[in-house]
Amino acid sequence: MTMRLREALRLRRGDRVSFCDSGYNRSANWWAQGEVLFVTRRGGVRVKVIDEAPWVGPAEYSRRHGNWETWVPYHHIGG
Repeated sequence: MTMRLREALRLRRGDRVSFCDSGYNRSANWWAQGEVLFVTRRGGVRVKVIDEAPWVGPAEYSRRHGNWETWVPYHHIGG
């Protein structure tokens, strides 16, 4: 289930969220967890990536720990 705009606007700095590269969970290639830094009025979320992992793929990719920031649309957040 993806997040709705009204739920995204309730996010606060420091909240942990999981997000993917697609608005449809079934077609996601990777998932990541991050900490919310900023939320715009239209639902754009600035996230500091803490942990990322491929959804499917060979074992050599395993988990990677990130320390980078990215913009995520609110409908890509959820689980």
